[in-house]
Amino acid sequence: ISTIVESGEKSGKLDLLLEHLVSYLKMRNDLNKKIKNAALLPLITLFFSFLLIIGVFVGVIPQFESLFQSSQKSLPVSTQYLFKMSAFLVSYKILWIFLAIVIGIFFLKILMRNKKIYLWKDKFVLSLYGIGKIVLLFNIICFVKTFSVLLCSGVPLKQAIKQSGFVIKNLFLQQHVLQLADMIEKGESLEKALINIGTKYIPENFSAVVAVGEKSGNLGDMIGQASEFFNEELFSHVHSVTTIFQPILLVGVGIIVGFIMLIGYLMSVNNDTVKNISVVDKTGYFTNSLNNSDDLNFHFINDFDLEEAKLISKTKADYGLLFIPYYDDLNQIADSIMFISEDAPSIGIISRIEGKIERLLTNKNFENIGLDIEKINKSKININLYQESFEGEETTKMDGIIKIAFGMILGMLLYIFIFAYGSMIM
Repeated sequence: ISTIVESGEKSGKLDLLLEHLVSYLKMRNDLNKKIKNAALLPLITLFFSFLLIIGVFVGVIPQFESLFQSSQKSLPVSTQYLFKMSAFLVSYKILWIFLAIVIGIFFLKILMRNKKIYLWKDKFVLSLYGIGKIVLLFNIICFVKTFSVLLCSGVPLKQAIKQSGFVIKNLFLQQHVLQLADMIEKGESLEKALINIGTKYIPENFSAVVAVGEKSGNLGDMIGQASEFFNEELFSHVHSVTTIFQPILLVGVGIIVGFIMLIGYLMSVNNDTVKNISVVDKTGYFTNSLNNSDDLNFHFINDFDLEEAKLISKTKADYGLLFIPYYDDLNQIADSIMFISEDAPSIGIISRIEGKIERLLTNKNFENIGLDIEKINKSKININLYQESFEGEETTKMDGIIKIAFGMILGMLLYIFIFAYGSMIM
């Protein structure tokens, strides 16, 4: 600014140059605001997406974990990892992650003091898809507008390039632009210097504008007009990036949440289709006692050994094969029973089969020690706890599930509203 004022006083065009300066400062301020506003919607969407995922891990998955643990059955490895991650997020151990992030940021700032590392970082930013072009155009606009004002104020070409180059915040791009001054000092024209640098970091159409300006002797005004074109290109690119980013983000979050819920819930879901299960009962204890149900159909093939039964069950496309070997000890039988299937079976189905076998083996054990099974069954008392809040309102077991479902629906509606409103204001 001091250079522009000094040049204006010497040339007697201070009022005109101050108008150029005010226009440039206003343009730069508006440019910053528009880019920040364009980035605001994706950032808000990303923030709520993060909250949604954390909410699933902290509020929803623990509910399924308690359900699975109550069955006391082994879980698939993927589900176990999911529960471990959920337990980690709700524990104080998560504080170590935040501490590590803070320490990492601190050391990153120290590393950025090294010029080579800072230069590599700026070069990497320019190579990023979408973001790189936004950074490039923003810096070029600041350079071009400053360059135009300095030329109009009578600053020599070489000096104007150097002073305008320091406006560029990206160090890697700044070094390329400052090379123009060295080339001009060697006697090259600005157009030729731009061509020698290449169009990777200097837009090709800028070289054409410079060529016209140098031939017409009106370089400052021509470059000033070029900045308006770059403004429009920048806003168009920002709009394109945010438009592409929004649906990708929505789909990505939906896939993540869906995958989380699928791992945690699918293993316990039992659909209405009838599942055919072949049974090889070498004990004879279950042949007439393992009864069918609406969705489980047991078919006994006791005359075959294990390998033959596997082939028969696979050929029939059964849900699985239940193999019960014979031992004198009932506990040894319980520890040796196998369920063989093509895919991982539903944990709900496995729990029901185990429950049936457990009851039958328990009854057999009662018979062996001389207890009356009928009297034992009659002596059983079923418990159904009555639930009530401290205010005296009756509650049910479904209340917790309803709250979870309502919270997720409300969260998704809020998420959709933010996206729809953001799309309208964009």
